[in-house]
Amino acid sequence: MRHSHNGVLPVSIRRKSNILFVLACGFLLAGCDAFSPPDAEFVVREETDQLTSDVSKAVEEELESSFGNPHQLVAWLKLPVDFGGVTGATEESTLEGPLNKFPVKFDPEADDKFVAQFQADDGGFNFGESGARLDWMTGEYAGKSMHVIGYDSESQQLTTKEKVEVPPAAGDTFVLSAGETLKSGRALYMEHCLHCHGVSGDGNGPTAQYLNPRPRDYRLGQFKFKATKPAEKVRQEDLGRVIKYGIPGTYMPSFLLLADEDLHAIVEYVRWLSMRGELEYRVDQELVLASGLTNEIIAERKSDGDEDAEIQEEVDEAVAYMPTMFDELGDQLAESWLLAEEEESLIVPAVARVEDSFESRARGRKFFLEKCTNCHGHKGRGNGSMTEDFQKDEETGELYAEPGLFDIWGNSIKPRNLTKGLYRGGRRPVDLYHRLYGGIGPSKMPNFATTDPKILWDTVNYVLHIPFEKPGEYTEVDKEYFESKKKSGGDEDKAAEQEATPTESEQTATGSTESSDQG
Repeated sequence: MRHSHNGVLPVSIRRKSNILFVLACGFLLAGCDAFSPPDAEFVVREETDQLTSDVSKAVEEELESSFGNPHQLVAWLKLPVDFGGVTGATEESTLEGPLNKFPVKFDPEADDKFVAQFQADDGGFNFGESGARLDWMTGEYAGKSMHVIGYDSESQQLTTKEKVEVPPAAGDTFVLSAGETLKSGRALYMEHCLHCHGVSGDGNGPTAQYLNPRPRDYRLGQFKFKATKPAEKVRQEDLGRVIKYGIPGTYMPSFLLLADEDLHAIVEYVRWLSMRGELEYRVDQELVLASGLTNEIIAERKSDGDEDAEIQEEVDEAVAYMPTMFDELGDQLAESWLLAEEEESLIVPAVARVEDSFESRARGRKFFLEKCTNCHGHKGRGNGSMTEDFQKDEETGELYAEPGLFDIWGNSIKPRNLTKGLYRGGRRPVDLYHRLYGGIGPSKMPNFATTDPKILWDTVNYVLHIPFEKPGEYTEVDKEYFESKKKSGGDEDKAAEQEATPTESEQTATGSTESSDQG
């Protein structure tokens, strides 16, 4: 840590290598605000607590170094987050010291941000009473801070409060007002999101226990509703849509009235929290699965006769390797989040939507019967056979204590009751196409990425029609399906066929039976 002589908050510089230096340095951001209570703190995962004390402490220290705490955030520039601030570089200077003026250049986007943030109505530039903080990223002053108090647009020279003997070299890079977006996002998150999603983004805020479904736990880096291919991360745009419009049928409200820059700040803070949690998860997996450095495993090894000195040597090696482990896993994490923003990660239907017609919906009904009824039921009421079976926990390999479906966070869920016409990921036809093509990984809804896109559009047309379906409308489709199953030796039971076939009373009714829908 380095402190300036002007009472500036410290700047944390994480030197990785000459090649990665610019991406790897981090800025420690200003602290408390009205929405960051004194006792707010990031909590660690249970897996971290299960590690031996030395290893657990090293993980927590590295998390603190890389991300800070709720009152002093670290912007680790390795991560693909819009932390905020204006980046620039110095131009060659003929001025001699001591001096406090430097010719600079911004790229077009940064120049627009600089003007928008600092230019006053009269055309001048306002940097506040104490000046705007400038953090040097490379060059002679890397890791140090100064304060910009003026800018001449004609000569493109910044004026700093501090004077130096040696001018920065041409090409030295800096960030002005670093981390403003992250700080704003933190304040907005503490105001609007903390009570459900928790300080750490673990979905365990003070009101979470009263909500069904539970608020999202960001720390696995997984989100349900996205427009990217099955294996890809969520995009900024996806999270922005969820925050802006909310999730119908849940306690996630719409923040449509927030300004666009505030919505963007919340999205970036949520992404940052998610990356923090996912990195800790990956580190824990490495330390638990690969190294076995938990208190329980160590105790077993000692009872089996392993020497304390041998075990301590492994612990010491893991502690010494911790910064490198964070760097390497951080690189992998950054790459996966960056990839999600690439165009090739988007789900783009190969064909235009098929015209909504009875013939299209009939084909969609056939696909629905073949692929979707185990969860959603033959009438789409969310009461398929899997809701009554005992499922296996993929983490432990054991059956859950209760029948039904569970998401990756261990929460009990129920497939969507499609007769209600309520679609949590959006009701646009393309939203439903995204759900079919990409699946909903966290809820274990499978993807149909290899299915003919025309069939997927047929299914979208059918699903959108389910709330308006008339009794007996698809009797011929159902009859053909069940007869083909019988001929092929399928195990469709009689109860399923009866459920799909309208009863006499239903032939004269247009309503649909309601069932709970908690997924």
